[in-house]
Amino acid sequence: MKFLALAALSLVMLSSAAIAADAPPSVASVKQLLDAIGTKNTLNAVQSQIDSMMKASMQQALGGKTMTPAQNAIMDDMRVKMIAIINQQMSWEKLEPSLLEIYQKTFTQKEVDGMLVFYRSDVGKAVVAKLPQAMMSSMQVAQGRMSTLLPQIQQLGKDTAEKLKAAEANDGKVNAAPTSPSSPPSPSSPPPPKQ
Repeated sequence: MKFLALAALSLVMLSSAAIAADAPPSVASVKQLLDAIGTKNTLNAVQSQIDSMMKASMQQALGGKTMTPAQNAIMDDMRVKMIAIINQQMSWEKLEPSLLEIYQKTFTQKEVDGMLVFYRSDVGKAVVAKLPQAMMSSMQVAQGRMSTLLPQIQQLGKDTAEKLKAAEANDGKVNAAPTSPSSPPSPSSPPPPKQ
């Protein structure tokens, strides 16, 4: 009897430990993880680059056209207002609650603890420091590939549009062929109904 009680107690303790391992992570541990992976610093770095990215994007959109001083002032005003809106809506204070919720729904406490061990290690710190550069280099490679892919995709779109127009024109000719009420029915078609 004592053995059975001891076995039941052990089972309860083991299942409690398993449930605790699958429990959602605490807010404090998720905050530590977000800090360890440099989420806030990354956000701040992106926000600091928004202005130069927008300037470059606007220059590219203009395609080398020169604007008047009045047009420049209007565009600068719009850019400044857009940056203010982006910075306000994408601030750490606005994003952190959502990130905390996402991480708590996605990971268990055990997984967050494991990530904390990793990201606090020398290798983890190297990943945090070097991964943004690796991602940037990867994006540049992808953009380079897109510059060779884009003309091919555009040509495919043009070719397909031409084929669709040709098919529509052919269908239109068949459908637009006049039928004379006095012409006899073809041998394969049934005779017209008698009235």
